[in-house]
Amino acid sequence: MEEMKTDEWMEKLEELQLNNEDLEKELDRNLELLKKFEFEQSLEESLDALKELKEKQKQLQSDNLEKTKPQETITEEQEKLNEEFKKLSEKLDDLQEKNSALEKKENLQETKELQESIAQDMQESKENSEKKKRKKTAESQKQALDKMDDLEKKLEQAKKESGDSGPSEDMDALRQILENLIDLSIDEEELLNNLAETNKNDPEYVSLIHWQNKLSDDSKILEDSLYALSKRQMQIKATINREMSAITSNFEKSLANMAERQTNKALEEQQLVMTSANNLALMLSDVLQSMQEDLANKTPGEQQCSKPGSGNPKPSDLKKMQQKLKEQLEKMKKGKDGEKGKKPKPKPGQGKDLAKMMGRQEMIRKQLEKMAEKIEESENGNAEGLRDAIKNMEKTEEDIANNSITQETLNRQNQIIEQLLKAENAEQERDKEEKREAKEADQIPHQIQNLLEDYKANKLKQAELLKTIPPKLRPYYKEKVKDYFQKLEQE
Repeated sequence: MEEMKTDEWMEKLEELQLNNEDLEKELDRNLELLKKFEFEQSLEESLDALKELKEKQKQLQSDNLEKTKPQETITEEQEKLNEEFKKLSEKLDDLQEKNSALEKKENLQETKELQESIAQDMQESKENSEKKKRKKTAESQKQALDKMDDLEKKLEQAKKESGDSGPSEDMDALRQILENLIDLSIDEEELLNNLAETNKNDPEYVSLIHWQNKLSDDSKILEDSLYALSKRQMQIKATINREMSAITSNFEKSLANMAERQTNKALEEQQLVMTSANNLALMLSDVLQSMQEDLANKTPGEQQCSKPGSGNPKPSDLKKMQQKLKEQLEKMKKGKDGEKGKKPKPKPGQGKDLAKMMGRQEMIRKQLEKMAEKIEESENGNAEGLRDAIKNMEKTEEDIANNSITQETLNRQNQIIEQLLKAENAEQERDKEEKREAKEADQIPHQIQNLLEDYKANKLKQAELLKTIPPKLRPYYKEKVKDYFQKLEQE
């Protein structure tokens, strides 16, 4: 303490404060993720227990109707099932409490009334069994089973929405955060350049302070959004939240230095803001790509559970995005043509517009590359047209990066849109073939298989009936009947 200066001590205290804040956030994040995991695990266990209990109830109903067990045994087993459902009902109540404790609650419907109704039906079946009323016992058991089916559907729906729709929504939120972060980095760069050229006594300096203050407020909104998202997605690690905290901290230092008219220090802090923003953008881009790949690797059945529009875009979607990009390039070219003969002067926000357009073109190209790879992996897949479109997209990206939008650029856009239109038509043809194939090669054999299984079951019942040897037969005739059935089986 004696050797260190006051400024150094203040810096150390600030670092310690930031580390403590990061630690608190990380603990809070991990706690929320743990709550979510406990909810999902409890939901899975409840669903499994319900399915097992339902199978036992079905078997007991069958035993009651077929009179394969004494009535006293039916009553005892029904009582055991009632106890099992009581424990399951308590677990479902606990599941509702776990859901209420989550910051972002899952779409779990209220099931309390349904649980009470099932318990009442099961209790009635037990009482009817005690009175040896098999028919009424079976009716109560049937009512309980029907309501168990409804309960199972509600839990299955909650499980699907918890596992499938969440990621698609989080991907949209992450994509929005990433776009806003890139805008923030570009605006900060523009502010930095203006600040470097502005004298500290210039009245314009105050406007730059207001601008910096606005960007600082925007960064806090981004930080809150990213932190809330990190509580739902494991991929958003602690380093990403710490990088966002560093951006917010450097904004505050930059504002303090600008207020004191210490321009050089403020520029250093702004440079750190840009560096952290760019690093964070790269990290979030990797996370988004990983989430897209996870969604793309799901089976078709899993993908159907997701919300419409999630996952990889279709050729029609890419075509619309490419058409919109072409319109923006046409407007930019008209603006450049109208200023011919004049000294080129960059317009405010032009760099941001160029960066956005280049980012969109790159995103469309990457999606198209994935589509081409899938087509080439399939049998007799031909993606030459898409490969040509991808090459044209790369040339367009170069033109945008060099701010060289020409008529040749627009012509290439027309070629790209034409190739995407062909890909869209080809996909529609494939969909028709798949539907036709599904009807002819899947549904009909499935129906035949059901009929065959019903036939085998009826045949087995008839054979068992024939094999029943009347107990009144003498041993000699019993042996003859047994030999007869053995010969039938051999034949």
